[in-house]
Amino acid sequence: VRYPQILRNVRLPARGALDGATAFWSEVETAEASLGREGRVLVRASGTEPLMRIMVEAKDGPTAEAIVSHLEQCAREAIGAAPGPSL
Repeated sequence: VRYPQILRNVRLPARGALDGATAFWSEVETAEASLGREGRVLVRASGTEPLMRIMVEAKDGPTAEAIVSHLEQCAREAIGAAPGPSL
């Protein structure tokens, strides 16, 4: 089954900037649990740029959008970054 997929990029000040951000990773786990078998969350570092990629698939677009927006905000708060445009 294909689900809507949304990808957001968050610029990082340095590679590994979120390694110790336990509050952020806790939110990722909460998002994964809330989706259960009805979607998925993938968070990974870019291999070529100082970016973190947050991808969310959910049964419907509004759910995917809400989760990815929340995780993006949590990531920005964890690294102390101002909100910026999504890529």
